[in-house]
Amino acid sequence: IPPFSSPPSLPAFQKVPSSGPRLMRMLDHLTLLSAGDLIPYAEALTGSMGLLLGPSVPRRIPQTLNKLWMVLNTVMPRRLWVMTVNALQPSVKMLRQQRYIQNDLMVDPLIVLRCDQRVYRCPPLMDIVLHMLNGYLLASKAYLNSHLKETADFDRQSQTISNLGLGQAGQPDTPEVTREELKNALLAAQDSAAVQILLEVCLPTSEVQTGPLGAGGDAESLLQSMRAAPGPIKQEEGARRAEGEGEPDGGLLSDLREVQCLICCLLHQMFIADPNIAKLVHFQGYPQALLPLTVAGIPSIHICLDFIPELLAQPQLEKQIFAIQLLSHLCTQYALPKSLSVARLAVSVMATLLTVLTRAKRFSFFMPTLPCLVAFCQAFPPLYDDVATLLVQVGQVCASDVSTKTRDIDPLITSKCVCVKREHCLYLALQPRGMN
Repeated sequence: IPPFSSPPSLPAFQKVPSSGPRLMRMLDHLTLLSAGDLIPYAEALTGSMGLLLGPSVPRRIPQTLNKLWMVLNTVMPRRLWVMTVNALQPSVKMLRQQRYIQNDLMVDPLIVLRCDQRVYRCPPLMDIVLHMLNGYLLASKAYLNSHLKETADFDRQSQTISNLGLGQAGQPDTPEVTREELKNALLAAQDSAAVQILLEVCLPTSEVQTGPLGAGGDAESLLQSMRAAPGPIKQEEGARRAEGEGEPDGGLLSDLREVQCLICCLLHQMFIADPNIAKLVHFQGYPQALLPLTVAGIPSIHICLDFIPELLAQPQLEKQIFAIQLLSHLCTQYALPKSLSVARLAVSVMATLLTVLTRAKRFSFFMPTLPCLVAFCQAFPPLYDDVATLLVQVGQVCASDVSTKTRDIDPLITSKCVCVKREHCLYLALQPRGMN
């Protein structure tokens, strides 16, 4: 293939997939060039990213583009990031796209995630977006630290001049403390917002979220939905498989699963760099259907065992439910002595709440948390006795509620009794044969 005298033309990207083989040959040739020789092609490559989000684009094209982007990132990262963010903006008819500059992205790193929604199901481009997001979050911290230092020095000089002019003694340096706290709060809000958005991206697009903690979602629904992506995403995968680039039908690897793996890797790095982010995100809560994914996909999530007792002590019932559900998955994944002690504490908290909650709140609390007792017993058989005692107490409370309202039995109480019987049967099934 002869060397190019000019960058790849935009029509070559616009005619994909009909021009796919020709475009692929051009991109393969570019991979042979050095990083410096690729600089003239940067604008054409980034400006054409949005054209690779169609359902019939062969998988190899965005993968090769990802490889070229990473090479360019070694020689012109700042300019490349700005061009990429502007190129991946969603195209809305009758509206003019805003052109961001470097300073905009440093002040608000979440602009990176305001991209075309189809990017969230294109793993090669999503890898680029996550790389830029991580970089701009770090750049924002450095920018705010530098800005805080400059303003603090200026105010300190002004205060010194004022004190000398008025003949007053130096006053406490409270403004700097306030600025430091505000800066830390802003950075924590940025990081937690980025994590929450990425966790939302991990959800299948057809799933209906019923609340901030995902109440009503099945703990295993995400694992089942990972095997088949919904709606238009599934059509895109089918088109790519037709090109010989995708996994066979029924395979475990899909665009959604690959994006989830990329996001979990980034979240793992963020939790390791600052464990307070993990604490803040879990105190905020996220859909319960994501717990199997986060616990299995983020190795550093075991640090949640340090603050789950604090989360259980929160007055909000939703946070206590989320803490017990999170703990059940952590016990299954990390059967450690520390997990056993926290699980025993959770069972004790459940027994205490049984005696203080009203009838309606008991139903809303124990219906989502009773299945967690099965995971506790599977991970730690020594908890059998404590769990059995709790189940008996729940049954006694339900029987008492029924006996006090014999004429007009609340259907919710009946559901409780059925749930208790089911959990008791599960408990007996988990017992060794000699103990039944």
